[in-house]
Amino acid sequence: MTSSLLFVKGHAALLGEFCLPMVGSRKASTQAKRFTRWLATELAGQRLKVVSRLARGVDCNAHIGALGSGNITAVIGAGIDVYYPKAN
Repeated sequence: MTSSLLFVKGHAALLGEFCLPMVGSRKASTQAKRFTRWLATELAGQRLKVVSRLARGVDCNAHIGALGSGNITAVIGAGIDVYYPKAN
C-alpha cells in the first residue's frame, strides 16, 4: 500500500530535482563503507543530490559523505512513528 502523505523536513525543493539514490547492504564491509563515503562526497561536490534511506551500512555512509554539501535527502520507508529496524 502506498502512502498518500509524505513528511519532509529540510529542503523539500530537492525532491523535484535530479537525485542520485545510494542504497546498499546494512552489513557492508569497511571497504564498502569507505568507498560509499568517498563516492557520496565526490558526487555531492558536483552538485548532485544524494538520496538514501536512514539505515546503517551503505545508506548511513552515503549520508555522511554528502552531509557537508547540503545536497542530501533521507527517505524513511515506514511511518514517522515506526522504528524500523528497531536498532534505528
